[in-house]
Amino acid sequence: MKTIGLIGGVSWVSTQEYYRRINLSVNRLFKGNTSAKIILSSLNFNDILPCQLAHDNEKESRILVDHAITLEKAGAEVILICSNTTNMMAGVVQKHINIPLLNIVEVIADYLLKKKISKVGLMGTKRVMYGSFFKNILNIHNTNTEVVVPPEISGYEVDRIIYQELINDVFKKESVQKLKNCINNFADQNVDAVILGCTELPLAVNQDMVNVLLIDCIQVHIEKALEYVLQ
Repeated sequence: MKTIGLIGGVSWVSTQEYYRRINLSVNRLFKGNTSAKIILSSLNFNDILPCQLAHDNEKESRILVDHAITLEKAGAEVILICSNTTNMMAGVVQKHINIPLLNIVEVIADYLLKKKISKVGLMGTKRVMYGSFFKNILNIHNTNTEVVVPPEISGYEVDRIIYQELINDVFKKESVQKLKNCINNFADQNVDAVILGCTELPLAVNQDMVNVLLIDCIQVHIEKALEYVLQ
């Protein structure tokens, strides 16, 4: 079994979910007392969030590169960044290390191709929904998938809920309802599925709550990582 390196803290709430799910999956496969080999390098989100808000990609990438190098030196054999927005820097980080970094957006793109999904809704932070990097990667890897996003009034509220509540482990009933409404509204646009493109979103909503197929970014990311480390 190879060792997984996690760059966490973006946020710590979803990072602990990565740790939990990876170990659950490994234990279900091997039974007994088996657990995953994981090295975690957890950054201070308060250091990186200002970079994201100011679009200071250079400083953000320096922080991530430092953590990736630390993980590689510690013995990690593959790296996951536990955040969709932060994977915007994945290409830069990959250039500074000698082990694979599994970009969550590329993993989702491969999943869409494998499942033959032709039209997909996308939810996440404003940078994910209305920026270019996420959609560009989907286009490069899967040119046949049409991506639709919520109207800005809904999308900006999703962004607010993520940054002001979910990353702080706050799950208000009224906010969860707003997320559910946003997802269900995609059904009117005849999407095949909705990407939960923020690693906090799968902690707030699940398949039983909505009437459209969900793509859980954490689960897709983890399954690809396990495919690599267990091969």
